[in-house]
Amino acid sequence: QKVTVKLYEIDRYRELFDYLTSLYIPKSSKKMYNTVYDLQSVMKILRSPEGCEWDKKQTHKTLKKPLIEEAYEVNQAIDNDDIDELMNKDSDEKISLGDDKKVYEGIRLTEPAITKDIKRKSDNELFYDALDLFIAGEYQKAFEIYWMLTKELPVDSDYYTWAQFQLGKLYTIFDDYHKANDAFSMCDVNRFGIVYRQEEFLVLYKHVKIILNDFEDDIRYRKLLRGRFDYYFARYDSEYNAMLKDHKLVRKFVQYEKECKEDSIEEFGDYLILDTGDNKKKRKGLFKLFGKNKQI
Repeated sequence: QKVTVKLYEIDRYRELFDYLTSLYIPKSSKKMYNTVYDLQSVMKILRSPEGCEWDKKQTHKTLKKPLIEEAYEVNQAIDNDDIDELMNKDSDEKISLGDDKKVYEGIRLTEPAITKDIKRKSDNELFYDALDLFIAGEYQKAFEIYWMLTKELPVDSDYYTWAQFQLGKLYTIFDDYHKANDAFSMCDVNRFGIVYRQEEFLVLYKHVKIILNDFEDDIRYRKLLRGRFDYYFARYDSEYNAMLKDHKLVRKFVQYEKECKEDSIEEFGDYLILDTGDNKKKRKGLFKLFGKNKQI
């Protein structure tokens, strides 16, 4: 059976792949993807003073703890003669949650009473900080950074759209769909790129509208969609990981995402410039489209 997926989405559909899967990646016509030296140049940038804060902090010592944990898991799998566990097929479902597991349900996001001074760091550094907090399950702290950025940034900037998109994600995760809809409505659909992908916006934008209009077919889609965008939740939530084993449900969900994207494309019409990976000229007129003023 052949399945075609985008390379960056392989980890999102674990039910489609296992240790017997063969992965074929066609040779790219773009020089930047052709050799290992290109990968080295990317890592050099990430670990440079202008690069990713998380990557810059990694050393041989930071690998010690996860390496030891993985070694113990492999040792246990060998003792149990469990080939699936050994091949890490179900590793996410077998993580020990422990006493330090953070709460990720029933959280109500609270807007800061006073806009704090967050300009001590660059916008890029603040986005990395917020993303690290989001991934670590520190939802309120991440939310506060994104919320304050939307008060400080020019509304016609890429960063403003990205901050609103992250706010919309967080509101969606915690079932505040009216606020999620407001946040998504402030995004310029043509300002998405590699990190905050246009496709993700198109899916979430329509998903929220479907819920608000009571057209939802399957409430389980909420949890599956959350697992796509909330890595902390995806790692620890046993019900979500059990759903991934239901191949019929997952196929329906993939179709649901596709329909959400197609409906959003139809709604935006000629205003939308699809992100096909080619250089594209960004259009203006977002606030005319949504009937919003530039001052909020």
